[in-house]
Amino acid sequence: MTNVGRQPIWLKQIGGAYRGPREDLVIIVPQQFPMKLDPGQVFGDASSDVAGLDQARLKYLGAWDTLDKIHKAPRRQVRELFGA
Repeated sequence: MTNVGRQPIWLKQIGGAYRGPREDLVIIVPQQFPMKLDPGQVFGDASSDVAGLDQARLKYLGAWDTLDKIHKAPRRQVRELFGA
């Protein structure tokens, strides 16, 4: 996750959602949240393991800021996480 904007943001959680009849939220919350990301700053959470996620049903991965805006990861980066 990289803050590509001009203003700092405060991340409060990371996770995603599955496709299906109901959108199950996958929440992976490291201990350091909430955390501030300054412009250009990168956050990488090596403690989160995507191997346990159902890649076929995964709709998106992303991060929520303190204003409840979701910042979704590009699909290409999500595929790279799974080694595709």
